Formats: sequence, structure tokens, C-alpha cells
Amino acid sequence: MRRTELIACGTDEQERHAGRLGVPRRARSLHGSFRNQKGDVARKIRASRCAMVRGTGNWGSERMARPIGEEVCAEETRKTRRLRFLNDCMGDRAGTIARAESCYTPRPSIEGHTNGVAIRMDAKQTLGEPRLLISRSALLHNANLVRRAIGPTTRVCAILKADAYGHGANIVADALCNFSIDASEGPAVDAIAVASVDEAVTLPDINVPVIVFRPLENAFLGRQRAKIEEAVRNGWVLTLCSTAGAEDLARIAVAAGKRASVQVMVDTGMTRGGVEASRLHELLLKIDSKPSLRLTGICTHFSNAEHPNANHTLDQLARFRQSTDPFSELFQGKVMRHAANSAGVFFLPASHMEMVRPGIAVYGIDPTGKPSIDRALRPVMKWTAPLVDVRTIRRGVCVGYGQSWCAGRDTRIGLVPVGYADGYPRSYSNRALMLIHGKPCAVVGRVSMDLTTIDLGDCPQAQIGDEVTLLDNDPLSPVSVYALAKWAETIPYEVFCRIGPRVQRVAIAPEGWGHQPRTRSSSREL
Repeated sequence: MRRTELIACGTDEQERHAGRLGVPRRARSLHGSFRNQKGDVARKIRASRCAMVRGTGNWGSERMARPIGEEVCAEETRKTRRLRFLNDCMGDRAGTIARAESCYTPRPSIEGHTNGVAIRMDAKQTLGEPRLLISRSALLHNANLVRRAIGPTTRVCAILKADAYGHGANIVADALCNFSIDASEGPAVDAIAVASVDEAVTLPDINVPVIVFRPLENAFLGRQRAKIEEAVRNGWVLTLCSTAGAEDLARIAVAAGKRASVQVMVDTGMTRGGVEASRLHELLLKIDSKPSLRLTGICTHFSNAEHPNANHTLDQLARFRQSTDPFSELFQGKVMRHAANSAGVFFLPASHMEMVRPGIAVYGIDPTGKPSIDRALRPVMKWTAPLVDVRTIRRGVCVGYGQSWCAGRDTRIGLVPVGYADGYPRSYSNRALMLIHGKPCAVVGRVSMDLTTIDLGDCPQAQIGDEVTLLDNDPLSPVSVYALAKWAETIPYEVFCRIGPRVQRVAIAPEGWGHQPRTRSSSREL
């Protein structure tokens, strides 16, 4: 990534400071067009007190950033103005311009034009970005609800795969492991689980065990060995489904100089992965014969637990118990058996055993796929974006690609800077709703890659800069995740997971809520 340094130029002291950092006294453009103009252009740019950006990218050159509070010299060349304008309008949101925002005063426009180009930029528009607001209090409430549904000795492993179901694994792991309502309490969960070693690497500093669920195979292909060595050194629990995988991991653990923690996944009817129940004994003997391996858990996965009376789930649980009960004396309380997902937590108490693995329930979504008064789960995520443009159109005017929607009345159209590249799918075109000032506004026209248009005809007070809610954290809202899943003909899991990285995740807590960082203790083991 390009590393940039902003140095405000102009005064003698600032010039000397820039020299100490290795910034040339003469300004050069991105394409080097100023190099042949010697000192006069450099003096003009210094006189305008512009910001210089020193980049370390492929070009190895410096480029100008937006002016800081003063008018650009009248003698500035047309090319200079063009570069300045492009940098103003198209700079990286999280990069140079964002860091200079606090000291930037926009150039005054003349007759509605900026740098010769007709453009309207409201002050509020530049300050807002699409965001996912992630509630710490809701996360801790949901984890506590899971605790109350299980026995006092049963442990809780929160599932944070796929970037915590799109919520942001850093935020979720930090909230569940490092925060509590009462600082004297322990973590809200006893373990964290992810899908891969790559996901585990991105987690913040936490002091609970980390379980990696992707089965370990092909350990010596490509970069796999280096990843596995890192996992072993970090003490993460790896998943085994075959004797070959156990052999490979044992050799890697010996080379890493540390005993590897492992769990075994048993296939009881999901038919998606795991060792067959008939071969479990063979795999357990292989692990027991390797001093460099330490067995910490045995698990399975239900395929239909969201239906409380499903016979298949009961059959899976029976197979799992029949396969593992004979080894209970061998485990001696040191091996965690776990099978219950979110649905199993609430609908199948017999599946709780030594540990449960809630996933979607941690994020406040009922495992049945619709809100329930029987389980007071609180949705964790709220998706908001600013209204960046409003325009009045006449009846019969069409909006968006393909002219798929035409106004049936004189109305106003609002522009929201979110599209299918951000995970707001094209299937919501002319179908979904958004909220503004608490009023539902229809999505009209095609959802495009970066933008979506809404009908503001019933919301006359809406103006540029107002907050638009795309996904509400009220389970009964017309734009709840249940409603969005219905419009997309999918499930809440997919709605969450498809929200892209361009949408910033932000941790929040209701005003006055007494959450506080928990006192850290040493790392625990399963």
C-alpha cells in the first residue's frame, strides 16, 4: 500500500522540517511536468500554502494534495488546477484527503462552478460515509441469553467465521472477550471459532482459545505449512478428519517445537466433511500415539436443527453419542464434545454436552429465520448511509439503468451511495425499502454498482446529508434483516455476509450503557 506523509509547506520552519524528512524543496507533479519549470512554479505553490504528499508507490514521485485554506495562485497552470481538482474529488476515502479534512477549507465556488466544472457539494455530504453500526451491548446481551439457555458447566464458543458473519471479527471478538457490563466478570464467551487460519490471524488480542474449523489436509502444499506452523505456535485448535492429516500435523508440530491442539470433526449426517463414525476410533488412536498432538475436542454439525421436531437432528445426536460415549473415560473431562449450533442451543437441550457453538444467535437473529417473542435476541447490526443528492422530477421521468421505473407523479428522488458492490443486491431494484426520518421510502430504478435511488415523495423534509437506514436493528422494522432476506429470497446469514469491505464497521454502545473493558487475565485453554 502507498504510505503517505502530509507536510504543510510555506514557512521557513516548515521548509526546514520538510527537508529533514527528505521532502524536496521543489514541488513536482505526479507526472513530473513541473521539473522543467525550475523555481518559479515551486515558489507559486509554496505561496499558496498547499499540502505536499510524499508517496512511496511505484512512481516514487510526489503529488499535490488539496489546498489548505488559501486561494491557489492565479498564475497556476491549467494542468495544475486539473490535478488539484481530481485529487479533491477522487482521493482515497481512508487515505490522504481524509487525514487533511480537518484543516481543509473548500475553495469558494463562482456561479455554482468549482474549477470550471459544474458541481454541487453539500457540507454534510463530505462528512458521512456508509457505515455498519455494531452494538457491543447487543452482542453481550445475546451472549448472556445463550448462557441462560444452557447449564452452568457448559461452555460457549462463539462463531466468528466470515468476518463474524459480516459484522467485523475485530469488533465482535473484542466485545465478547474484552468487555463486560461488570468489569469483574469474565469474558462473555469461553472460546472463539473461525473457518480458517487466515481468519484467525486477523483477530485482535484475546485471551480465550481460538478454534479453526477448516479440516487440515494437504499440509505440505504451497503456503499451507507456514500457516499451520503459525497456528501451532499460537496455540490455536486445529481440526482433523483423517489419519493422514494427523500424521502431517504431528510432523509440523515437532518442527515447530510445540504441541499442537486438535479437535476431531465427526460426520453424523451432514455429509459435508468429517471422519465417518466407523473410523473415529482409528483416528483417535492415531492422535493418541503422537506425543506432539493433544486432543481437546470432538464435534459434529447438525443439518436441520432449526426445525425443533426434526427426526434427522435427533438421529444425528444419537449417532454422535454412540460414537463418542465409549471414550468418555479416556477423555477424563479434558475433551470438549460439542454439537449444538444456535438452533440446538434453544431447541435441543440434550445436545448441549460440554460446549455449544452459537453463531447467528450471537448477532441477534433467531435461528428460525423470523423474529420470536420467545427469545429476546437483539440484532447487533444497523446499516446507514448519507443522502448525497436530492432532485425533483416530473411525472413520467424514468430513473436508472434500463428505465425500469418511471415516476407516476411529480416527486423527489434521493441518491444513496450504496450499490451491489457494497452488498446491496441488484434484486432489491424496485422492490426494497429504506428508512429516512423513520418513514419507509421505496427503492426505485435499478440498484447500480455504487448508487441506489429512492422515492422521497412521501418524505418532504428529507434533505442532503440526512441519515438513511438500509438495514435496521429493530427486528420488526420494515427494513429488518428478515425483510431484506425475504426481498432477496435468501436467509439473514447471506444478507450479512455479502456486505462488502467498502462499508466501514463501527463499534457503538447506547449512551449511558455501562459497559467497560474487562480486566485481562492469562490465556485459557479448552
